[in-house]
Parts: sequence; C-alpha cells; structure tokens
Amino acid sequence: MDVKETKELLTFVAQLGNGIGLSLADGKWSLGDVGNFVPALQGIFPGLSGLNLVNDELADLTPEEVEEIKAHVTMVFEIPQDQVEEFVERGVQIGLDLANLVKDFFTKPSAVPA
Repeated sequence: MDVKETKELLTFVAQLGNGIGLSLADGKWSLGDVGNFVPALQGIFPGLSGLNLVNDELADLTPEEVEEIKAHVTMVFEIPQDQVEEFVERGVQIGLDLANLVKDFFTKPSAVPA
C-alpha cells in the first residue's frame, strides 16, 4: 500500500506546528501572525481528506515505507535526524486526534450555526 495519505497528514501537522511556533516566537499574538498559518490552511484538505486511509496505510507498513515517511519528513521540514521517528509517531497521532475531534464535534448538523 502507498503512504501518500500519511505523508500528507504529517505535512499538515508540521505546517500547523510551524505556524504556531512562528507566532509564539515573539511572545505575543497579532493579526500579522495570520500569515504564519497560510501553509497549514493550504494543506488542510490534502492533509485531512484521506484520513480514513491512514490507519490502513499504517497497519501494514513495510520497512521501506517507514523509511519513505522518515525521508519525506526530513526533506520537507527541518527536524533533527534523531527526532524524526518521534515526530512521525506523534505527528500521526496528533493528526488522527485532530481529525476525530473535528469529525465528532464540528461536522454534526447541531454544530452548524443557525
């Protein structure tokens, strides 16, 4: 199986984390920080649209696919090599948790303002 959805999820999580980190760097929030979230906003659909496939991708990962995911994270983001594996594990979990939160609380008809 391909790991495309897993890589897209990790990209979205990392972009969101980068936006938060950049916004917190000066210790205050301002309207100017909105630009820090543009990459994450652009990555929402690709990052979350295939969530139903991520568990399937992860269920039968080959060693080659694990290395492909790590290489993707290393290539796209400046994460120290010794932290890539932890980022992948935690990033996937955060992405799945975020998606479940949205699905459970914000996509029900009662969550839509009248």
